[in-house]
This record gives sequence, C-alpha cells and structure tokens, in this order.
Amino acid sequence: MTHNSKKAWATIKRLNSEKNAQTRVAAVTPNQVANQLLQNGKPANKEKGHKKRLKGEMEQAMRDSSDQFEKFTPDELNTAIMLMKTGKAAGLE
Repeated sequence: MTHNSKKAWATIKRLNSEKNAQTRVAAVTPNQVANQLLQNGKPANKEKGHKKRLKGEMEQAMRDSSDQFEKFTPDELNTAIMLMKTGKAAGLE
C-alpha cells in the first residue's frame, strides 16, 4: 500500500467501521414531500373564469364595505406612518 492511497483509506475505513452501524430512517418519505409541493403549487379551483369571478366578488365587497367605514384622517395616517419600523417591508412575514 505504499503507492495507492485510495486503497489504503478504503482499508482503514473498513477496519474502523462498526459492524452494527445504525441507519436513520426518515420520518417523511420523498413521495410525501413531492406530494405536498404539488398541492401547494396547484390552485384550489381550476374551473374557467374562477379568478375573474373571485375578483368581481372582491370588488363588490369592497364597494359595499366602503360605505360602512369612515375615511382615514390625516392624523391617523401620520400616526400609523410613525409607528412603522424603518427598513422593514410591508406585509405579512
């Protein structure tokens, strides 16, 4: 084994390895991961015009609710802006 380090390291590894090596079994299979990814990527409803109908329903709800709420005052807007953290993006985290 003077000139073949690959053979030497293989022998050392074989001699040092345990006879009853424990193997880990994953709690989640690759098929379960793939299935979840597919479910997350697919829209819930594929019927034609579904998005357009939802958009129309949302617009109607916004029109109906705009009469129920008062407009924001400049003081409320200024207070909300002052409470915002700098360097943070708007939206959910």
